[in-house]
Amino acid sequence: MKTAGWFGVIVAVALIIVAIALSVPEDKFHGSARKDNVSSYFNGDAYNYAIEAGFRGGRIAGMMATKAAAGFGGAVLLAISFMALGYVADAAERDEERDRRHKELLKLLEKAPESQE
Repeated sequence: MKTAGWFGVIVAVALIIVAIALSVPEDKFHGSARKDNVSSYFNGDAYNYAIEAGFRGGRIAGMMATKAAAGFGGAVLLAISFMALGYVADAAERDEERDRRHKELLKLLEKAPESQE
């Protein structure tokens, strides 16, 4: 459990770094002056602008969704991993407390008089 907790922390930090490092494409484009904007020329610049706007909007939305998913997933995984590590760290204390209470209960049972029926 402890190894899984630390593995979760490492993966969570990696996801958060990826979310920070990813860059969203800029929203400006240069129309038909650049040949790499669209794969072919369709009936004039207005159509090419519309096609490029659709492509660019899809890229921007996709990258923003990827950044959000990686950042949120990393944050949730980090919180769960820290909770798991805390649970493992507290396990020894819980075991000692359970053993102490068990011994006290056994002592009380030994001192109790036998019931007569």
